[in-house]
Amino acid sequence: MTDIAALVADNLSIWTSAIERRSGAGRGGSKRINLYGVDRLRALIFELAAQGSLILGEECPPSKLGPNVDLVMGQAPPGNACNKDGLGTVFVKTGEFGELYPEICEWTTKPLKLAKAGDVLICVVGATIGKLNLGIDCAIGRSVAAIRPKKALDTKYLYFSLMPFTLRLRRDARGSAQGVIGKAELNEVQIRIPPLAEQRRIVAKVDELMALCDALERESAGAIAAHQAMVETLLATLVNSADAADLARQWARLESHFDTLFTTDASIDALKHTILDLAVRGKLVEQDAEDEGLKLADATKSLEVALPHNWIAFPLEKLIGPMDSGWSPACHEFPSRSEDAWGVLKTTAVQDMRYEAEQNKELPSRFEPRPDAEARAGDVLITRAGPTNRVGICCFVAVTRPRLMISDKIIRFRPASTQIDGQYLALTLSVGSAAQQIERAKSGMAASQVNISQAKLKAVIVPIPPLAEQRRIVGKVDDLIALCDTLKSRLAGAAETQRHLADAIAQRAAA
Repeated sequence: MTDIAALVADNLSIWTSAIERRSGAGRGGSKRINLYGVDRLRALIFELAAQGSLILGEECPPSKLGPNVDLVMGQAPPGNACNKDGLGTVFVKTGEFGELYPEICEWTTKPLKLAKAGDVLICVVGATIGKLNLGIDCAIGRSVAAIRPKKALDTKYLYFSLMPFTLRLRRDARGSAQGVIGKAELNEVQIRIPPLAEQRRIVAKVDELMALCDALERESAGAIAAHQAMVETLLATLVNSADAADLARQWARLESHFDTLFTTDASIDALKHTILDLAVRGKLVEQDAEDEGLKLADATKSLEVALPHNWIAFPLEKLIGPMDSGWSPACHEFPSRSEDAWGVLKTTAVQDMRYEAEQNKELPSRFEPRPDAEARAGDVLITRAGPTNRVGICCFVAVTRPRLMISDKIIRFRPASTQIDGQYLALTLSVGSAAQQIERAKSGMAASQVNISQAKLKAVIVPIPPLAEQRRIVGKVDDLIALCDTLKSRLAGAAETQRHLADAIAQRAAA
């Protein structure tokens, strides 16, 4: 029998520090910390329970599930018999699976297959294949099966005993085509079936240990939140610096504590955002009274923030040459296979201040390429249509391979004057007051279908320092963002090590 309490206590730092981050693409994409170590501990507890290693009990060989349960495979009722008004029988599909029990949000007046309280429900089709819930009285759709235990099986013991099988199933199915679990496969699943009294002791022990995992999860999440709040408070001292000299003093104070402050992805992202914010507010580098200010007509001061010395604000239209967008023919799904083959850039080629030429689709030979839409070094690109978090993303094309055309969802322009640095222009459109104006200028009927017009983009007011300062800002930003990337790379390596340690401990304990 495994001493699970000692296993938790002896490796507490591993369970609570092994994390992984899941994130959506684009500015504002969804970001979530997954407490990998706690998840791995939960899986280990289920594995030990299913093996009979969690408590002292009788020797008991595994048995096939089939003879010990009745299986009810779901069947969808007619669509016109389903409603959201509470009429008829509760109807459960995979979308209604909750943490432990299904969520009730749909009913049917013509139920075809019924589950009961005391069943274990399992998703048998699709992306949630293998997910389990405890049963309620309801009709079940074709993507759900009800496993009904016979007298020798406790429902919750069955639920816990199936967890190792379903967790493996879900892990193996991750990223692959949607699978299906059939009745025959379910019947062949093997579980231990000790006496009912032992089953109930196992259930009580698992419940106790799950409560411990919940406590660890709350503690870890609380520590992460408190750490992030501290980081943001300290970074605010940088933002509130009086000038670049004051910023240098505040930075030196923080720099000596980088190893304890910037230990999560979120804290490094906050540091990166602070650097960019300081850059476009004129606080990142020293102003030089000898720098020659811009000599452009129609300057404006209509910005929501005060401008530093020698800075002027202009509508974007006054700073750039012609603005255009590209072409979106029906392309192959694969990238252009060589520099001799034409391709069309996807919107994902445009990341925040980063150009990714490999994000393209090859142009089929039946189409004539349009060289006037070809991306070239010196272009500034900005996405104009798509999900809200992917619209208004801007980058500078420093270098690019030939024969890549921009799509019609990408707007392109170049600085109209040698007094404007293209990389600085992409920076100032990505953060600060200009980025806020772009955010307000977006329109659309839904968050998944947003756009920004060329006219609204041209009207964005952009703060511009002298050219020499633009270049100092770009150089400093490059240096500091490289530092952030180094911190993040080290963090990723350490996080991977922690996850491997959690896996190794769990595997050794389950062996």
